[in-house]
Amino acid sequence: MFLTLLLAAPILAQNEPPLAPASPKSDWSAHVLTQGETTYTVADVFRVAFASDDPLAQAYRDPNTAELFRLYINSPRFYEIVREFSDWLAVFEDSEHEPAQGTMREQLDRVLEADQPTDFTMPELRAHYLKSVPEFHGQLQCSWIRVPLIDLKTGFALSQDARNGLHQTLTQVGDRIMAKTLTWEEAVLTYSQDPISRKRNGAAGILSRQSTKNFEVSMLKQLFANLGFKRKSDGFLRGPIFGEKWVYLIQVEALHIFGTGDITQVADEIELSLRESMREQELRNFTRKVTRKILLPIQSKKS
Repeated sequence: MFLTLLLAAPILAQNEPPLAPASPKSDWSAHVLTQGETTYTVADVFRVAFASDDPLAQAYRDPNTAELFRLYINSPRFYEIVREFSDWLAVFEDSEHEPAQGTMREQLDRVLEADQPTDFTMPELRAHYLKSVPEFHGQLQCSWIRVPLIDLKTGFALSQDARNGLHQTLTQVGDRIMAKTLTWEEAVLTYSQDPISRKRNGAAGILSRQSTKNFEVSMLKQLFANLGFKRKSDGFLRGPIFGEKWVYLIQVEALHIFGTGDITQVADEIELSLRESMREQELRNFTRKVTRKILLPIQSKKS
């Protein structure tokens, strides 16, 4: 515990608190993350995640924003920021690197990309391409069961325990569908909480990896990962997949591959994808031994 505190304290101290806490003191001191033997507060996260001149940080200087602030720090967006803060702690507590200028994401990427080569050979790009040809030359016709990662009564993010429960439930649903003890139609009616697609038997349409204007990027990334290079004749399931706003169980009804052959046409996209995969692997190397729990939503203290 003392080693963790000694490592974490200098890192956090390098960033001055971005604002005077005009919001209630209890909000700023609320616990949002336990990592190892150390517990971190809303203020700890803000010191790292937001520069002092960040517009969002500036907005919460206003005492009139106290209620909005409370909603924000219990939102799915802040949940993801706390998760990234957890990654930031894992990386900078376990490396020779020190935080530098830039956003929390930029600081992370600077370390995670440190050992990447300047350029990749064509065989290296082709090897990555063949791990999932549809990512670059394909479309998936999909239906889904999806559940919002928000409590519709409070507007707060679902807790880590609730998310784990959803993962377990949707895993079991997928297993029952594969075992043919539950039909897709029955599963959609029973488990989907997306009113629009639920009326259409879960139909989501045709998706490509580039459909980022209409769909969650994190979901698309997971959906198109590691699909290989062979055409699949039968439908298959993917998930549970967690995005920022939803958790999905996806039925891929058809996989369309087109325009394959000359990978030089998509070399830039392949390189970006390869670099992203390498960053994710490097992050897993840092976090695989980390024990952590996100403590959102913040529980109100009884008076």
